[in-house]
Amino acid sequence: MPALAQSTSQPCVNESLDIDIRAQPMEAALRDLSRQTHCPISGTTHSRGLTSNAVRGVYTPMEALKALVENQGMSARAIRQGFSVTRATSHAAATPRYNCQNDSIEIRIAAMPLEDALNALSDATHCPISRSFAVNGLRSRSVSGSFTPSQALQAMLLGTGLQGQVIRQGLTVVPGPR
Repeated sequence: MPALAQSTSQPCVNESLDIDIRAQPMEAALRDLSRQTHCPISGTTHSRGLTSNAVRGVYTPMEALKALVENQGMSARAIRQGFSVTRATSHAAATPRYNCQNDSIEIRIAAMPLEDALNALSDATHCPISRSFAVNGLRSRSVSGSFTPSQALQAMLLGTGLQGQVIRQGLTVVPGPR
């Protein structure tokens, strides 16, 4: 498996560093972490199709790696020369938990029945979307591009008479103003 390595003479050390990595495709996030920490990371091909968590702050390289992959269906461990990442094997570890970020991410959801679209958006953003009424018979608009979860929800709801709001536990759908 290929390892990401920084082409520099600086060694990978176990000291706290200022880390700044946005939520993005996992492979890109692992490359960014390798560059910022000077630590090679092997097994990155296991990350295809996954999205990283955003990691900003002061972390050791291992702490940053664990924060990056936490609840995203991957596990990380230290090896002799840096780190190794693999897909999690247990169902519980592979199921992302609530991790709604306020960062823009690439979203592509076709127009479809609104209930299905809300579920697809929740899956794509890891943001729970609550609603206290049925949305049967309503259709979403397609959403394609770089959006925060809240922006994507608003775009999806255009023309439905509903609006999205940010709440403490994620997002909610409420009737629009009359």
